[in-house]
Amino acid sequence: MTEIDEKTIVEDDIEAVSEQELPVDFAQEKDLAPEVEKEQASFGERWKNAKKPEPLYYVKEVISYILIFILAVAVGLLINIYIVRLSRVQGDSMVPTLHNNQMLGASRLPVIFNDINHGDIVIFDHTKEARSFGKDLKEALSDNMITALFGKSKSAENHTYYIKRVIAVEGEVIAVYENKLYRTTLKNIGCEDYLDVYDAYNKENSAANNAALDTAYYKIKSITPDSTWELLEESYVNPAEEADYKNYEGKCWVCGRNEIFVMGDNRNNSTDSRRIGVINLNCILGKVLGKH
Repeated sequence: MTEIDEKTIVEDDIEAVSEQELPVDFAQEKDLAPEVEKEQASFGERWKNAKKPEPLYYVKEVISYILIFILAVAVGLLINIYIVRLSRVQGDSMVPTLHNNQMLGASRLPVIFNDINHGDIVIFDHTKEARSFGKDLKEALSDNMITALFGKSKSAENHTYYIKRVIAVEGEVIAVYENKLYRTTLKNIGCEDYLDVYDAYNKENSAANNAALDTAYYKIKSITPDSTWELLEESYVNPAEEADYKNYEGKCWVCGRNEIFVMGDNRNNSTDSRRIGVINLNCILGKVLGKH
């Protein structure tokens, strides 16, 4: 009996199949050729006739990107000026509330809407000059989130900014008596006409108005604080040392129209309204809303 090698059979079958001619429908291919050529011609025609961008198209695109960039910068500056401005504390006048190198977020909106009250913390230029949009814009370019975070503020090198707490507002009086701090209102001590005298003085700095203002002020100063005055007991004052007001004994400060009296929480190590006088609201950079 002859033995058949199965491997040989399989290989022969594969070779036989590979040598067979597979049926091809050449007629079908011939029928499709014109359609393909037509489609290719149609695509080429469409590409040829497609509307090419005008030369000004690219110019308009560049201008649009530039305008978007300018708008973004403008919005950023307005946010920095009016909504939130980052600042870094330098010094210890507000210890224990604020510490050296601590970051703060301040907003101008509370000042614009006259929302400044007792206990608020505000930032202002030591020159006490009125703010203007030009000055705000200049400072915003040098004092912004980037320069504040990296400590490279150019404006801070040329200006000194104070950060203090509001103790008294318009129409109020601060006085030191027996080494204690007292507060009252002009109405409470029967001197509400001081505001009218003060307004007249600001409108016209004449000798008569100056004399009237001095008279109104000394009338207030002559009043000794009593039980009708509020003795200020402030929990935020630095507890490490007792506040010493002896150098200001018998003095008083009157807040006129749109004015505030400010002090540092570290009372014995602070330059504030006791030395530089009351602060007008128009020179305030912003009210502190948060700290980090």
